[in-house]
Parts: sequence; structure tokens; C-alpha cells
Amino acid sequence: MNVAFLFFRPLDPHSGGVERVTDILTKELKARGYNIKYLVFRKIENIGDLATDIYYFPDSDAYVTEENKKFYTQFIKEHKIDICILQEPRFCAGIFDLFPTQNCKLVSVYHGGPAGDLCFYWKNSLRKHTSNLDYCLKFIPRLFLRALDKIRLKKILSNSINEAIRKSDAIVYLSDKFAPDFKMVDIFPNNRKFYYIGNPSTYTIPSEMPKKEKIILFAGRMVPHKNPDLIIRIWNKIAKDYQDWKVLFIGGGPMIDYCKNQFRCLNNIEFLGQRDPEEFYKKASILCMASNNEGWGMVLVEAMSMGCVPIVFESFRSVNDIVEDTKNGILVKPFSRKLYRKGLRELIENDGFRKTLAENAMVKVREFAPQIIVEKWIQLFERVISHED
Repeated sequence: MNVAFLFFRPLDPHSGGVERVTDILTKELKARGYNIKYLVFRKIENIGDLATDIYYFPDSDAYVTEENKKFYTQFIKEHKIDICILQEPRFCAGIFDLFPTQNCKLVSVYHGGPAGDLCFYWKNSLRKHTSNLDYCLKFIPRLFLRALDKIRLKKILSNSINEAIRKSDAIVYLSDKFAPDFKMVDIFPNNRKFYYIGNPSTYTIPSEMPKKEKIILFAGRMVPHKNPDLIIRIWNKIAKDYQDWKVLFIGGGPMIDYCKNQFRCLNNIEFLGQRDPEEFYKKASILCMASNNEGWGMVLVEAMSMGCVPIVFESFRSVNDIVEDTKNGILVKPFSRKLYRKGLRELIENDGFRKTLAENAMVKVREFAPQIIVEKWIQLFERVISHED
């Protein structure tokens, strides 16, 4: 069977979870005799080794153009592609016009929840500035604009999913726990096109617990919805009590400079930029996540596979597929800084508790072994090709 993965953003397995997941699935599928190709809009230099061949659309400035349509049709025909997997089409308006009706099946994969930022919308809008009276007063007139933004966002998300339902042969979300969120965008997924497949673990789980240091880790893009600044605010409140611990931020993004300029005091905090996170997962004892929402939270699985214990806001449905509170990590009510500090203190101070959670975390992520996840994809392929309900 011939399968193509289609990407809208540059494909670099070292830069993001979706890219790493795709490369892992590609290796597993190729080992089972599948022929895989990558089809990408945006090109970057020094991409490194990929699991398979990569092809680029001729027009990277726009998605749906006559030149790209012609290229896609010829690509599918020339390589005899049976299934094209469309990675993350949420905010690519009109993208389904790129795909003409033909024998190639189309699978749309959403790596975020169906409701996206609509979850905890007002809490996220107001949360960061409630301690600043001047800003709050200025913010009140903007509430109306925020309400309009919410209506606009709901329309975008709803239109994207409805278009996918009409034009895709299958639609994949990362967890069946997202089902209640479809109602927020007026979607009722009793459609038999819907599948739920989690992401595979990235790393081979070591046979023994890696040697741990007094390191708290943030791993991910330094962007607003991941709230790296919130981690700093939480840590700065308790840092004086744990001066032999340090907090490392790995990942690139616009909020690196913001965080450096925003906070006068950075207590034992280092910004390391874009790095391969594997060695940091091995050394770190605790992983901090504070995202507004995630589709899966790939860094959770990656960290847990190395015995790095996560503490995370319960702000997205699929987190409950990965983290079991006080068993293999800590779940915190969104977006309570007080409870987050309490959980972080407990992990720092209680070595035995932290070690137990670390051991349980390494066991839990075996459920997401690539060999297990790829079998679910193969079942989907077979059903789509045979039109099986």
C-alpha cells in the first residue's frame, strides 16, 4: 500500500511533536512493507535524516492554487498513492479544494481538540492579568471584542470539521475523550468516519531508571498558549525554598525574549533554546506543563518514558489518557497557581513519592509503544480502502 503524509508547515522531526510522530509511524509502516512519501508545502534547509523521501509543492506562498492542484494530481498518479494523510488542516481555509475527486482516499488528522481555545476561553482571557488593576480596568471595554473573537473562532473550527466530514474518507482525533467538546462547535460525531488514535511514544524506554538531578524541565515551543511565563511566576514564588534546584526551558519561540524582559528576577532559571530534549528528559526529575490546551501533549509521554514526573493543568481532555493523578504524575485544576505550587512542592520535597510516580510513568507509556499504535493505523487503512463501516 502506498501512503503519503501531507504537511502545511516545514517538516523537521526535531522541531515538533507532529513531525516526530509522523517519522516514527513512517518507520513502523515501512518495516511492515508500506511505501511512504512526505508531501510538504514549506521547505527548510538542513532538515537532517528523514525516514522516507520528501516532495515539495511548487507554490509555497498559497495552498490552493492551480499549480499546486496540478502537482498534487500528478503526484498521486505517478506514485500510485492509495491514501493521503492530511496533518492538521484546522486553520487552512479551503484546503480541501486542493484534492480532486479520485481513487486516492483522504484521511484528515486533527492534532488538537475539536473545540481548541474555546475550552476555558474566558478563564484564559482573564487569568493572566487579574492581579493588575490598571490592566483590568482597560480590559473591561475589550470584553465585547473577546466575545466576537470567540464567535469567530467557533465558526472557523466548526467549518473546518464540517468540511472534513464532507470531503474526507476518515477523520482522526487523538482521544475519544474529546467527544464532549464537539458540542461546543455544534458538531455531533456519530459519523462513522471518526477514529480516535493516540500518538506513539518517541523514545525507547530504558531498562533502568536514568540518574536524576534536581532539575525541573519545561520542554516545548515558547509560545503564548503553552504559558512558559506562568511556570516562571509559579516557580518564583517558591524558588527561595529550593535553591539547589534549577528550572530549564528548552525550545525556541517568541516568548524567550518576553520572559527575559518581563521578569526582573529569574531564580535558577535557564533558557537553552532549541535542543534535542532526550538527554534533558533523562536528567530532569520533574516536567512542568501549563498549556491552555493540547491535542495530546507529546512531551508528557516523552518525559514519562525517561522517568521524568509530569505536573500539568488538567486543561485538555486527552491528558487523562496519559497522566493518572498521584499515580504517575500530578494533575492540577486549571489554572490554579496555588494548587500548582502545592503539587510542585510535594514532588520536590518527597523523594519517595516522586520516585514511585517516576517508575509508574515508565510503565504507563508502554501503552503507547509505536508497535501498538501503528496497528491501529493499519486497521484504519484497511477499513478505508475496503469501505468497511
